[in-house]
Amino acid sequence: MHAMHFCYPGPEWFVQALGASYVESWIKASRQPYWFRPSTLVVLTPPVRHRGEGSSRDTSAGDDVRANLLRQEMALFARKHGTRAGLAHVYWSVGVTSLPVSALRRLHATMTDSYDVQGNAGFTAHVAMDSSGPALLSTLRALGVTTLRASIAATRTPNTAVIERFFNQAREEGFRSIAIDLPIAVPAVPIRTVREWARMLSAYRPNRIFFARLGSDEAPARAGTRAQDAMLVGRAWRDAYATLISTGYGYIAHDAFALHSDVFADAKRLATLAPGPYGYGTAVSHTAIAIGQGAIGNVGPMQYQNCRDPKTYAAMLQAEKLPIERGFLATADDLARRSIMTGLLTNFSVDIEAIEQCYGIDFRAAFRRELTELEPLRLEGAIELGEKQLSVTSIGRFACNRVADVFDRYIRRVEQARPERDGF
Repeated sequence: MHAMHFCYPGPEWFVQALGASYVESWIKASRQPYWFRPSTLVVLTPPVRHRGEGSSRDTSAGDDVRANLLRQEMALFARKHGTRAGLAHVYWSVGVTSLPVSALRRLHATMTDSYDVQGNAGFTAHVAMDSSGPALLSTLRALGVTTLRASIAATRTPNTAVIERFFNQAREEGFRSIAIDLPIAVPAVPIRTVREWARMLSAYRPNRIFFARLGSDEAPARAGTRAQDAMLVGRAWRDAYATLISTGYGYIAHDAFALHSDVFADAKRLATLAPGPYGYGTAVSHTAIAIGQGAIGNVGPMQYQNCRDPKTYAAMLQAEKLPIERGFLATADDLARRSIMTGLLTNFSVDIEAIEQCYGIDFRAAFRRELTELEPLRLEGAIELGEKQLSVTSIGRFACNRVADVFDRYIRRVEQARPERDGF
């Protein structure tokens, strides 16, 4: 439903035993007030098809229901917490921005009534480029949106008129930043099409371009083996990478590029760029307040996911209960591994001394197995391991995910549980 950037451990490891009542106790806890300052507010709802998109059914009533549920949950979370959380960043998904502008205004009013939106807060609104008209962009800017992030239909060849109209309107409204998601891990998209999109988008100079990795329900079906798909995706990735680098973009994270003058490029240089489930930030947020069906958030080390079933989600809100389905309490080991993986995926390096001091461990002793597994990559020249730093070289940048996955102990659990096949 929503493309994920980074979540460790992933939601597939969340458990229902750590549901609404357990997470609610963390939300109410006052002994750790810094968890909620600063906070990120993530608001999601599944996008729907409106009239003119293959359906003659009027969806205005459904839009009102979805908007009201989001408003109800925002207010309920604030009441359960007991104080106004300070928001340093807000994210609205494509499903949210597809709601009517009147619903967006009401949603924004509830947000500002329930939370303390800081004066310098970042506000990202995710839109679909081909359905973002002047009224929507004007409304979003009036509501304080600072970054306009757009998804594109890269399965088709670029439509110059649509792209030019979008960028002209966005710049006329005065958004501080424009970011574009370029689907890259979709085997059905020809390499030539990806290359054309990368070249055309870079010509319009958006502040950031992300390589979006769509879920299986969003990627078009295609015959072919996984090995062939991986090879095609890899070629498309390298092609798009070369195009963006040659047109003046900096490579700031494993799936992200930015103009050298952008604040994300500054955060990269300061080693403060931080990934989350729905995008990057220029600083770490201790809490992500997740609003909406299936949304993923955290309160300190307590991660949680809202109900994915729409009926259960609505019923829990009707009963004045936070619609949380499952959760996960990260251990010190999880947090150390998350810090290491974050460093590799964003800064392409890990400060070994900082990890040791922060988590009270001996890095080489704690991760002896992982460092052994990385030895082939070191011999290939993909990584460098020194006394104080583990870093990914320019040769290994394409292997960032492989390097980070070595520290994912949950991947290892799956591999160990998988039965061996005869002959392999």
